[in-house]
Amino acid sequence: MIRKIYKDNIQRIRENRIQNLNPNEPPKIVIPAIKNLGIADDKVDPVLLNGLAPILEDLAEQPLPIITVRVTEQGNQAGVAERRKLVQDAFTKALLDGVGDELIVIAEAPENVPGMIEVNYTQSRQAGDLRIRADYVVTFRKNPDAEPSKPVTKTIDSSVGAAASVQETATLLGQKMAGKKKFRQ
Repeated sequence: MIRKIYKDNIQRIRENRIQNLNPNEPPKIVIPAIKNLGIADDKVDPVLLNGLAPILEDLAEQPLPIITVRVTEQGNQAGVAERRKLVQDAFTKALLDGVGDELIVIAEAPENVPGMIEVNYTQSRQAGDLRIRADYVVTFRKNPDAEPSKPVTKTIDSSVGAAASVQETATLLGQKMAGKKKFRQ
């Protein structure tokens, strides 16, 4: 039964749907993505979801639904440790929002143990550009002992302005992987 719950959730993400929790409506109502309303308005990247799906399916066989994540920044820029933590927090929050925190727990991968999701990024800003660009390389493993997938490369630009940050791009990466929101609020 738990395997079916994960498979149904993967299908919901793939179809860019959110769940309706209104008890006065039929339980299986489908709410399509609606542009500009802030709910599931971005398409999920099928390549990223195809990397996440086997991890979710394998969780049904595990004693605890824990997904380990490791985020690393390339380069020796000042403040890398703090920035890496902010990026990891933004990415994992987006992942939890999309999949649902009742189905998964996310933990930082221990040292010397591969993460089930490994996110490697490089950030840059072009002269005169108000956006931050982050180049991500993401690998997936069904479990820490499994072989890694072929790396998936994505470039994501932040918005323009004072709010532009590499954390914003990490949130967008998580949303591209798992959808924007699981539940309508």
